[in-house]
Amino acid sequence: MGADTKGSVSISSTPGALPARRLALPVFLATLGTFFEWYDFFVAALAATLAWPAVFFPTYSPVAALAASVSTYAVTFFARPIAAFMFGHVGDRIGRRITLFATMATMSVAMFGIAFTPPYASIGFAAPALIAIFRFIMGFGLGGEFQGAISFVSELVPGRRRRAAVTSLPQLMALAGQSVGAFVFLAVLPLAHAAAYSYWWWRIPFMIGGMVVVVGAIMQYRVLESPLFSALRARGGIARWPSFGIFRKYWREIVLLTFIGTFFVAVGNITLMPLGIPYLAAHGIVPPRNMIVVGIATAVDIPIALLFALWTDASRYSKWPMLTVLIGGIALTYPFFLAVNTGSFLYALIAAIIYSAFFFSGNGVAPYFMARSFPTEFRVSGVGLSYQIGAIYTGLFLTLAPSYIYKISHGVANSWPYMGAAAIAFLIAGLVAFLLLLRITKRPSELDAAHVGAPGAGPAGNTN
Repeated sequence: MGADTKGSVSISSTPGALPARRLALPVFLATLGTFFEWYDFFVAALAATLAWPAVFFPTYSPVAALAASVSTYAVTFFARPIAAFMFGHVGDRIGRRITLFATMATMSVAMFGIAFTPPYASIGFAAPALIAIFRFIMGFGLGGEFQGAISFVSELVPGRRRRAAVTSLPQLMALAGQSVGAFVFLAVLPLAHAAAYSYWWWRIPFMIGGMVVVVGAIMQYRVLESPLFSALRARGGIARWPSFGIFRKYWREIVLLTFIGTFFVAVGNITLMPLGIPYLAAHGIVPPRNMIVVGIATAVDIPIALLFALWTDASRYSKWPMLTVLIGGIALTYPFFLAVNTGSFLYALIAAIIYSAFFFSGNGVAPYFMARSFPTEFRVSGVGLSYQIGAIYTGLFLTLAPSYIYKISHGVANSWPYMGAAAIAFLIAGLVAFLLLLRITKRPSELDAAHVGAPGAGPAGNTN
């Protein structure tokens, strides 16, 4: 089969036929979106805790302004399920390629919008309202990016030996985006006290991201189409209404995967950003040191998450990599908070690296389990709805819980028993859901084409 879409690279329609030497560029372009989605997510989290309370909520008390600012940031989570439904339909009907381009274009609009929103002092309540609107638009882009990237990359490498590791790359690039976002924010932080830049300093990371994303969207428009999707379209197997049809056939998988795909996002938001930044500051680890803790911990966790992905490949998709992630996270939650409570920068850094290594390693394990739980005709819809419906749990927590927890704790510094309990609850929910998923997903997958029919070839893999 020739070029799948005008302007795309010519590929064979045979699933898995793309030569290894030609994988690097399409994989890189597919992961570029997740890098900048989570770059934005991180700089927005920092802005929401360090700048937005004063810029957009100056009439509130400091604690109330922080809670309101985090709530504005959390609007992103509620846009994501809507985007997952819509982009799932586009991805499974028209193609993965157009989904990746559209989400990048959406993201650029949101980043520039946030960068140029006037403060409360200029336009009053319209300022936080605009921030909420642009955060919703960003959530819309993010809600389609994840599923498009995971589905596309997994379908480039069906049957390959390291397919779980390759499929994890979009999420590993997401960790890289978070780390880079922390250090970019750290670089502009000194400008906060310079009179000439006091109004603009926190906007600079959004401007940088927006400009690069425009270039990335142009590059991504020329990415090739998924071989598995091309083959499905060639034989007339496209589902007419994939975002609806998937609920009839795979509702159990979606329900369970919402908890599996959410735990590392929720725990990361509770312990590192955005809620971790004021918590670290409340114990004496103030900016820029708290940003250094988060940035270094996230960067160090990238190779650790990749090792978990390689372990997943080597173990033929056994349950043990994911169980290690979940059980380790549960066991280390309160030790993490106790280390931060000492007020030692070194202890906090070590604790953040070790603790986040467990829940962030879910980024290395979960993507392939999610992709292989659905057939090609429903993969974008299935992955997206599973992950983004689960994002509602995190969004609800960030919107409703912080102000109440800070109130009953008499301040941010004393909130750790409740925050820790919330993190453990998300991890336990993921653990139970994963064990249930292993019992119901036994179908072979096109992604394991080289092993279809072999023991353990189903979505749950070898569960021994």
